[in-house]
Amino acid sequence: MKYLDSVIIPTYKPGEYLMNCLDSLCRQDVEASVYEIIVVLNGPLEGYRESIEAYRREHDHYHIDLLTTDMKGVSNARNLGIDHAQGEYLIFIDDDDWVSPDYLSQLLQRAANGRIVCSNVRQIDEVTGEEMNNYIAEAYRRHPKEADASLFECRSFLSSAWCKIIPRTAIGPTCFDPHFALGEDSLFMFTISNRIHQIAFAPSTCLYFVRARRGSASRSAIGFGTKLSNLARLCAAYTRVWMAHPFNYSFPLYLSRIVATLLKLFRRSY
Repeated sequence: MKYLDSVIIPTYKPGEYLMNCLDSLCRQDVEASVYEIIVVLNGPLEGYRESIEAYRREHDHYHIDLLTTDMKGVSNARNLGIDHAQGEYLIFIDDDDWVSPDYLSQLLQRAANGRIVCSNVRQIDEVTGEEMNNYIAEAYRRHPKEADASLFECRSFLSSAWCKIIPRTAIGPTCFDPHFALGEDSLFMFTISNRIHQIAFAPSTCLYFVRARRGSASRSAIGFGTKLSNLARLCAAYTRVWMAHPFNYSFPLYLSRIVATLLKLFRRSY
């Protein structure tokens, strides 16, 4: 069966956060027949698969697929979800995040081949419940929503795979590089940027909520040597992608990815 939209959620040792994420997807203001939800459980299965299967039975009105793999890493999980997806458009959501009830409808309303549509973002502290600063939320507030901007001008929205809808035709044969545990989103988005011709924006009510979890991989301090090695390999990967087809990619966008990657070397957390 073909769907307009495939929502891919990688998860590892999921808890209530995943159920909250799924609840938000089952409260969407579009028909359940429009979209599929693909949960990719990687790592230990015992005790986790059963809870997800129970959720599926309780929400059998929705098409929720559960895929399992013993291959570690969010990139491997996302790639498995991409291979399984039947939708014309793909949406990636982290298992501890959630979305507003109009998330799918507003993104789908503006979706088209060659165009990604970005949502607004709110980052919430998991302990205090207070809203925190988020660079994509800041970029959303600054960016004129009706302007015909270049990919370089919209580069903040190309640093993550979440908070947007992506045409399957833009992804093509590209997959997430499993050799990177950090920075893989930005590399993936740069790799497919040669097939993105326009960036559009959903209304501000269309929200992707980021749960700021203290101690998560993206917020934890990393050893200088490990960070240096990862960032050097990322720069090399960006360069290989650009040099393979230099006239198909935006050089300013490529250069901005290199600069942004190098600047991370001087930050306390990644």
